[in-house]
Amino acid sequence: MPNSDEKVKSESSSHHDSIVDSTLHPKHYGAHGDQRNLSFFSQPKLRSYFISQLLLYEHLIIPTNDFGVVPSLITWMGADAFEEALDCRSIRFLRRKGVLGYLGNGNGINEFKIADTPQKPFSWWDKAFWGELPEAVELQLVYGQPGLTSKHRNRLIEKTIKESNSVGYENESFVENIAKGTYADIRDTPQLKAFLVELAMSAGIKPGTPLNMAWCPALLPILCRSPSKAPSRTRSIL
Repeated sequence: MPNSDEKVKSESSSHHDSIVDSTLHPKHYGAHGDQRNLSFFSQPKLRSYFISQLLLYEHLIIPTNDFGVVPSLITWMGADAFEEALDCRSIRFLRRKGVLGYLGNGNGINEFKIADTPQKPFSWWDKAFWGELPEAVELQLVYGQPGLTSKHRNRLIEKTIKESNSVGYENESFVENIAKGTYADIRDTPQLKAFLVELAMSAGIKPGTPLNMAWCPALLPILCRSPSKAPSRTRSIL
């Protein structure tokens, strides 16, 4: 029987067997996400990176909004190898429905979601991005891997769902520490306020429309500091 030190060492080392890898997560900020996925996952260096991560870690956990990575993994690996990776949990998914955006009007940086209407129905990719997890997986396989038989596709859908977890923010903590703080920083910092207005205008975003933070990834780490930890240094940077 292992002693307590050996047990602690064993449990600690097990954490190094997994990685949540956002390098494989394309940042979506508007329409035509299916085309953006195709361009993003067509990079040869990304495929090589994926293979190296798969060899380095026992469990590769891939963040996603729309499961657009799934058809690409099948293209890279082959459907049978992808299914085998799901069976042995080498590949898993972390799904967030919704995006971060600067909402203004006191809301600061916050999570928002969009629903379709009869007047403005979603495209299939919009449904994958904003819809429920099972629907997202099915849509990506239907449109991204049309050569699969329905039997094989249904099996992959079931196994992909099984190896996926959905995550969300703890709203009270998020609002208190990030949403309110970022709104106050932007409201009270003329340079930062002007920067966001210019960014929104250049992107064609109308007043009152959420500014998706994927437009400005370099800015997000600065804005998402706790208010108590984001003093004048934030202002001097911008």
